[in-house]
Amino acid sequence: MQHFHHIVAVAAAGGVGTLCRYGIGHLTRDTQFPWGTFIANMLGCFLFGITAELLTTNRLSIEWKAILMTGFLGGFTTFSAFVMENHQYFQSRQWTMLAVHIIVPNILGIVAVIAGIAFVSHLSGTPRI
Repeated sequence: MQHFHHIVAVAAAGGVGTLCRYGIGHLTRDTQFPWGTFIANMLGCFLFGITAELLTTNRLSIEWKAILMTGFLGGFTTFSAFVMENHQYFQSRQWTMLAVHIIVPNILGIVAVIAGIAFVSHLSGTPRI
């Protein structure tokens, strides 16, 4: 029965992540640039970095890893939407928007993961970066 509760927790966290992503998309729906996807991906990368650091430093159990990374962040981040938007820029031959939309989130995503790791390691007093 405990396994069932864990599955329910992962599913519920995924639902919460999805609702958060929906909220960001709703708040940014009237813009030409897909800000909802951009914000969700950058925030998701930052939160992924925090969660990964907490897991690496044994401050987070494997159960919470599944709940947060697979559940919440799996529902929250929007890589498939990111790819579809790039495809739309490609189809409409908007080369500058395509380049910006591919390059900027990837570079800032790496920076956000590093910032998440640095944030947790700084708070814990054990800098790793």
